[in-house]
Amino acid sequence: MLSKSSFVPYQMKTSIVRVTSYENKTCRGVLVNPYFEHDMPFENILGLLFMMEEMLDDLNYPQKAVEKRSLVSAAAAKSAKSSLPAGQAEPPPLATFKIQVFFRQNATWQGNVIWTEGNAECSFHSVFELLQLMDGVLESR
Repeated sequence: MLSKSSFVPYQMKTSIVRVTSYENKTCRGVLVNPYFEHDMPFENILGLLFMMEEMLDDLNYPQKAVEKRSLVSAAAAKSAKSSLPAGQAEPPPLATFKIQVFFRQNATWQGNVIWTEGNAECSFHSVFELLQLMDGVLESR
């Protein structure tokens, strides 16, 4: 893990999200970024977003403009990280997205998303807009 004052390698600035299952607007898949030792599975979009936000906080890139608020203490809110069990194969993805977060302002993200299979790229101005873009692709699959 990098210290907050460390240089962030270029490879860590882009996260790859492989969605392997999408049913009733619930997606499952893996998050891939050199920050993690292994591909990080997620069971739903909220798990993915929290994993990415924790990674961005640890990297301090991009810097957040708003401090996180909570109804519970930070210690109680901390969740355990998991990874794919050794030897377990990842199912083929329904869609693969490359996500670059350029700014974290107004308690949300702004950045760029690339749908690799469709060779399409779009900027997003909030996490909700990112989710809408991803949903549009996944609904069409």
